[in-house]
Amino acid sequence: MKPESKSTPCRIVFNSSSKFYGKSLNDFLAKGPSLLNNMLGILLRFRQNQVAFIGDIKKMFHSIEIPNEDQVTHLFLWRDLDITKEPTTYAITRVNMGDRPSSAIAQTALRKTAENAMIEFPEAATVVLRNCYMDDIPASVTDRVKAIQIMGDISSMLQK
Repeated sequence: MKPESKSTPCRIVFNSSSKFYGKSLNDFLAKGPSLLNNMLGILLRFRQNQVAFIGDIKKMFHSIEIPNEDQVTHLFLWRDLDITKEPTTYAITRVNMGDRPSSAIAQTALRKTAENAMIEFPEAATVVLRNCYMDDIPASVTDRVKAIQIMGDISSMLQK
C-alpha cells in the first residue's frame, strides 16, 4: 500500500512465477517474440534532428485487456482478511507485468494501435512504430511546433 501515491495507492500483485507443487503459471505460458525496436536505431533517430522529445505510456500493461477466455488463468480469492467469510472469486482483467508473454502482448497491442491509426495520425503512428521501446517513445523533429503536434497526436492516438 502506498497511500501517498496519487495514481496507484493500492494495487493487486499477481505473481505468475510463484510455484505451486513445483509449477507456476509462467511455466505454461509461451514468451512470444521480441518485438522491440533496435535501440541503436532509436538513439540515432533521437539525436538526428534539432528538437527531441520523449514520452512514456502511463500504465501500459494495465491499458490492455485480457480476453475473457484467458481470464480464468488469473483468478484469485478475496475475503478482506475476514476468515469467517467465504472468499469471493475475482479475475485480473488486464495484462499482468509479470506474465511471461506480457512484453510481446504489449508491443503487439501498441503496434496494432499505431497501424490502425496510420490514416488519421500518419506521423505519430510512424514515430511509435519506429521509435517505441517498451513504453517509452523518444523521437526528434526539426522544430518545436512539429514536436508539440506529434506529441499531441500520439496522445490522441493512444487514447483511442
